[in-house]
Amino acid sequence: MNTIPLSRENMEALLRHLVLKQFNVKQISVRVTGLVGDNKILTGVKVRTVAEEDTEISADLVVDCTGVSQGGYHWLQDLYGSGNVEAKSLAAL
Repeated sequence: MNTIPLSRENMEALLRHLVLKQFNVKQISVRVTGLVGDNKILTGVKVRTVAEEDTEISADLVVDCTGVSQGGYHWLQDLYGSGNVEAKSLAAL
């Protein structure tokens, strides 16, 4: 077995490099402001561009990387109602 030790910073840089090499992936600068979906499935994200324009981006996968601010949790509450969203930690799974 071979292993390559990487710091989180280097792992993120490597993953970004590998993902951006894919022909159907592009990197854009936006700020996520919410989620898009219906009562069954998420279909994308609401974003604000650097020009302060609001738009939506379709997505098959949405990953919350907001850290302790739990942006995704709050956006799910906004979309589905606070009584319909439950937060669990990985330790509880």
